[in-house]
Amino acid sequence: MRILKVIPQAFYTTRGTPLSAYHRAKELVARGHEVDIITYAVGGDPPDLAVRVYRSRGPHFSRSIEAGPSRLKIWFDLLLFLNLLYRLLVKRYDLIYAHEEGAFLARIAGALFRVPYVYDMHSSLPLQITDWKFSSNPRVINFFSWVARVSIRGARAVIAISPAVAQAAREVDPDVPIVTIVNHFEIGEAGDPEAASALRAHYGISADQKVVLYTGSFVALQALDLLMDAVPFVMREVPQAVFLVVGGQDAEIASLRAHAEKLGVAGNVVFERSRPQNEMPTYMAAADVLVSPRVQGINPPGKLLSYLASGRPVVATNTLVHNQLLTEQCAMLTAPNAEGIAQGLIKAITDKVAAAAVVREAASFLERYGSKAARDSAYETLFAAVGIARAGRMKILMVAPQPFYTPRGTPLSVYYRTLVLAEQGADVDLLTYGQGSDVNLLSTRIIRIPGMHWIGQIPAGPSWKKLFLDFFMIIWTIGLLIRHRYRVVHAHEEAVFWCRYLKPLFRFKLIYDMHSSLPQQLTNFAFTESRAMISLFRYLEESCLLKAEAVITICPDLRDYALACGVDPARHLLIENSLFDDIRLRRVAGSPAAQKIRGPDHESATPSLRHPLIVYAGTFESYQGIDILIRSFSMVSQSMPQAMLLLAGGTSAQVAEMRKLAKALGAEHTIIFTGTVDKKTAMEFTALADALISPRKHGTNTPLKIYEQLASGKPLVATRIWSHTQVLNDEVCILVEPNPESMAAGLVQALSNSELATRLAVNARRLYEDHYSRPIYVGKIQQLLKLVFPGPV
Repeated sequence: MRILKVIPQAFYTTRGTPLSAYHRAKELVARGHEVDIITYAVGGDPPDLAVRVYRSRGPHFSRSIEAGPSRLKIWFDLLLFLNLLYRLLVKRYDLIYAHEEGAFLARIAGALFRVPYVYDMHSSLPLQITDWKFSSNPRVINFFSWVARVSIRGARAVIAISPAVAQAAREVDPDVPIVTIVNHFEIGEAGDPEAASALRAHYGISADQKVVLYTGSFVALQALDLLMDAVPFVMREVPQAVFLVVGGQDAEIASLRAHAEKLGVAGNVVFERSRPQNEMPTYMAAADVLVSPRVQGINPPGKLLSYLASGRPVVATNTLVHNQLLTEQCAMLTAPNAEGIAQGLIKAITDKVAAAAVVREAASFLERYGSKAARDSAYETLFAAVGIARAGRMKILMVAPQPFYTPRGTPLSVYYRTLVLAEQGADVDLLTYGQGSDVNLLSTRIIRIPGMHWIGQIPAGPSWKKLFLDFFMIIWTIGLLIRHRYRVVHAHEEAVFWCRYLKPLFRFKLIYDMHSSLPQQLTNFAFTESRAMISLFRYLEESCLLKAEAVITICPDLRDYALACGVDPARHLLIENSLFDDIRLRRVAGSPAAQKIRGPDHESATPSLRHPLIVYAGTFESYQGIDILIRSFSMVSQSMPQAMLLLAGGTSAQVAEMRKLAKALGAEHTIIFTGTVDKKTAMEFTALADALISPRKHGTNTPLKIYEQLASGKPLVATRIWSHTQVLNDEVCILVEPNPESMAAGLVQALSNSELATRLAVNARRLYEDHYSRPIYVGKIQQLLKLVFPGPV
């Protein structure tokens, strides 16, 4: 493929976006693509890069350009646009690969020359205008917001450098395919110990001194003044510490040195100008601790993954710019102030056990985000979105007999399955009920059974309403199969029954997405006790399991059941319902909206005086054990009268029934009922909780909310039933018996034992990251596609 890269930067320079563009170009060339680059007239020659670089000509007015938005950059972008038009006139390209505001230029030029483009998005353009203090004029900010919208909506795909950047793009246009490729700058072999010793000697640093290293640009956004403010605190505890700060220009160094002199710590700080990237391994080998003090923005520093690969503990501020990638397990996250950074640095220097632990965890983190396999997978996804998705060669009919979209188990699972399939380049049509709310799913076409709203709300589990709607779903399934040639039908729950018998007629491959055993649903939801009907459903289910080309189960119990029915293990995939918007969960914790929802009369309560809060967010079906939870909380109130229970979910009738129970127990004033809420609000409640609860009475399928609770960073109390213990254990949560007395004791323990609560929350987050996080989920969906599309697509 002939690719024209648009880099609106001083290329090549060893800082954020130019470095990212350089490594993206190397990765594209390594994959066999022919790459040409157009860029500004300033910058050096990129080392070891087999591409042609075309620099913009014209009156440049300057031979250098600073990072961030500026008026001078607008002139350089105009010259770059003229260069882009010229290159498209003289040569035919298959794709324009545009970085930052270059995507806006590509949108215009691509439309003129009919060349598609992808947008490599390093940050939010309007956010850059404010973060870099370019302008506070609302008209300027609105203009750049419009530029960002136009650029994202016209792109064939968006490459985001982090989950937060991906979320920013998705909020602009949920329909555009988004691929997250984290900046990982390969900087060569690990630094040689002898070279590291020589480097320390060069700066006059003795062997017994502890080196805190910062590398990168010295722009204000990096908050190096905050790092300087932390130096005096560190020196009081670790007098032998030396700060080596590398990457600035002369004027920037002079300004920071003056700041250090004012603080009286200039003798403990060594400043160095920007150094070649191939020297960074030696600098990192010479260091004892690496630090990133940045507090603003949504684009993580490009050096983060190189830091993690160094074998040195990393200290970073606990802000979105870092914690969208880093966790407390792989880095030491600190409060975004001088005292907090100092405490993190002191711990990294003096606590060898904690430092070794984060270094070990950093290695597994890199395997997930920075390994060659992870990046190969991301590029496959990107080019699938560019080519395959539009061609429609992986055409899938998703049949989901559910009210879609509703924030509960199976509909949420359908949403995330479809979302990731679309991200992987599949062309998905989703057939579902007419009930539910509207939702965007990339390029997915959502087809609803029309004219059925009069039937009202559809309860979870089997019901006569569902049987009635399923009759019409069968007709719509046949109609779609007649009109379109689907290569695969992905059937959820009972949809597999009719799809299994349509399979020989329309010659498609069948995926059975098994959320629970259908015969067991009949008894769990008290639909029927007829042995004949249960036996019939069991026979039909086993037949479908054997006829499907791929079987997905959502928990180990269902996996064992499917294998016991004779499913070939090579056709089976265990894909837990573990995917959710994790980055949003981290962002809402301190949001103003979240702070307003602490109970009916808590607007005046300050965070330090707030009541302990237990949160349950989910449905109010009888098997969820809400009645047990209310009874147990009435016991908790006797020993902890300040505690509050927030119940988010339930229909109006279910809420009214539970209110009566709470009133009868005298707990109506300490229990907050919100009714059904959207997913964002549920996550806001979760972010405010002091403890989370899953009071389920029975069931075999692990509820989706368990994975959200594991990732939340909050202590969890859950009943000791099979649907929980397939995932949970005593190391990650407090397991209790499904009765009021045991549950009350567990809740009191979660609220009163802070040491236990912290340990459980950390272990739970680690379990989620290692086994259920987004990269693992996406990898399993990729396995599914390889299973049903084994040849060239």
